[in-house]
Amino acid sequence: MRFADGGVADIDALIWATGYRDHSEWMGIPAAKSPDGSFVESRGVSPVPGLYFVGRSWQWTRGSALLTGVGADANYVTAQIMRTLADHHASSQRT
Repeated sequence: MRFADGGVADIDALIWATGYRDHSEWMGIPAAKSPDGSFVESRGVSPVPGLYFVGRSWQWTRGSALLTGVGADANYVTAQIMRTLADHHASSQRT
């Protein structure tokens, strides 16, 4: 990941918790955005490896963007991240 100040960090996963508004203008990853500029994801999983979303309106259910409903989405995304990291770890152990 590259930051505005030029700093760089090596990360395994990034969860973008959108909060009240779903702003995507700042993101410069074309594969993470549709032609209209909105984020691309399926149940919080982006087509970009390691990029996940939580808190988007109607991400999975009506409650996805609400404090009382986001937990189910967060649990699902966490499970996907854990599975991906475990798969990555297992494949790196084989080489």
